Amino acid sequence: MKRLAPALLALALVACKGPGAASDAARPAPEPPPTAPAEVLATVHLAHPRATSEALSQRTELSIPVDLTLAAVLGVDVAVLGAVETERPVDLLVLGPVERREVLLSLTPGSAARARSALGSRYRFLHARGLGERLEPRGDPGLSGGRARAPCALVTTPGRITARVVCASSDEALQRAGRWLAFTAAERAEDPRDVSGEVRAEALSGLLVPSLREGWATVRGGLLADATRARREHGRPPEIGDPEAAVQVLGEVVDALAEGASDLTRLTFSATLGAADLRLELQTELRPDGRSALVADALGRLQAPDGHPTASLLPADAPLVLSSRGSPERVRSAARTLVDALLRVLGPRVPDPTSARRDLLALVSDAGDDLSVGFAEDAPEGFEATFALGLSRPEGATRAVAALAQSPWLRAVRVGPLPVVSGIAGGGVRIVWPEPLRAAVSGPPRPPRVLVLAVREGTLVAVLGRHATDSLAAMGLRRRTGAGAAVPGASLAAALAVGRSRTELTYGAAREGAGLRGTLRLRAPDEALRALQAVLAEAFRPSLPFLR
Repeated sequence: MKRLAPALLALALVACKGPGAASDAARPAPEPPPTAPAEVLATVHLAHPRATSEALSQRTELSIPVDLTLAAVLGVDVAVLGAVETERPVDLLVLGPVERREVLLSLTPGSAARARSALGSRYRFLHARGLGERLEPRGDPGLSGGRARAPCALVTTPGRITARVVCASSDEALQRAGRWLAFTAAERAEDPRDVSGEVRAEALSGLLVPSLREGWATVRGGLLADATRARREHGRPPEIGDPEAAVQVLGEVVDALAEGASDLTRLTFSATLGAADLRLELQTELRPDGRSALVADALGRLQAPDGHPTASLLPADAPLVLSSRGSPERVRSAARTLVDALLRVLGPRVPDPTSARRDLLALVSDAGDDLSVGFAEDAPEGFEATFALGLSRPEGATRAVAALAQSPWLRAVRVGPLPVVSGIAGGGVRIVWPEPLRAAVSGPPRPPRVLVLAVREGTLVAVLGRHATDSLAAMGLRRRTGAGAAVPGASLAAALAVGRSRTELTYGAAREGAGLRGTLRLRAPDEALRALQAVLAEAFRPSLPFLR
């Protein structure tokens, strides 16, 4: 009896643990929260991808199938897509290094139990330390196609939805960052913005810049091909507006953007579809000691005053208005860049480029901190462009304008037919082209195109259009009556009217601790989105069949 006592005691202790004791012992111990993997290049959060896709499709007539995109582009098994709910959040992660980047995707199931039920016939669930439960295919992959199928795992997460299905471009990436992405997705589950994300410096320099250059190479090739056709049609050097004339200037813009990427440490973005518009926000974190034009521009905007006085000289009905304020030094630098670009575009049309550059720079040597540009309908044949540059001292610009009226090089410039140069009442220059800048087309004669330059209301103004002289005379009245164009605040602002709607863009810079932050905001009404879609469809329909 004494020998049986220890055995009976041991049996009693085992019985007290209950029938689940064996399974509890086999269950893996809880794991600590994951740490961020090295070399995160970018993250993207889609709050409700299906609804966002359907809303964009309705507003722009673009067909954007979410499930097909995930299956075809990222290789997610259609069975996995059937076990999650794409109306719930989807998160994307791009890991470095850039040369061997990996992509991971976090999808939201209704619950862990529903995911297991939906996937149980096709997958086994195998525990993987530091990840969760790997989805191991059962037998033949069938219609899903085994070769392109991305590896996936079911990961337990904190929060209201207690699991995420994570897929990756490789098994190694899934093990390295799958659990971290799932936890990150759980933390962002209540983010109300339709799309939000972050791009790190390595991705900007290693991914976006090469993509920008590759895209520009394609566009450049198309522009040069168009230029060749245009040259054959009119048999003269490129006209202003011909594709070839813009290639060099646009190439320099691409180079400047690529250079600016080297001074970007982080870029965050978000997009929200409102009831009748799209709102975008882009924030850049910059190195304040950077040497790119992007940093210099941001530094020049830090102390920019509110408002855009020069915009009050523009036509009130201008559908497109752009205003900018920065330090006078930055404004003058931008004006010098514009003068140089103009002379490059005109090329051999200007017989004395040295004198031309001297006279044109004299116009902007006393530039202030404010400039505005507007485009308004002038006649059925085109638009009228108005440029207004605030001056710190109008006397120098007034003398420079008067000198232009007598300039030999300007009288010898040929843009289409020989322009007629003369002075105008009250001081200024009037340049008349007897026919449009491009070669004349069949039909009745059109009014000449006129450019006027003058100093008005302490501002250097230039108007290009059919009725430029009349528009110049109306500027002072606009300012006195408050009937000029209006633009939003911020140091850089633009407004585009399409029908009755108005697209607004603003950009400003601010100190962020020891760094520098630039913030770009865009609000585009549905009417503007539809107009953009029509333009894209016309331009790219042959190569992009999803543009209906």
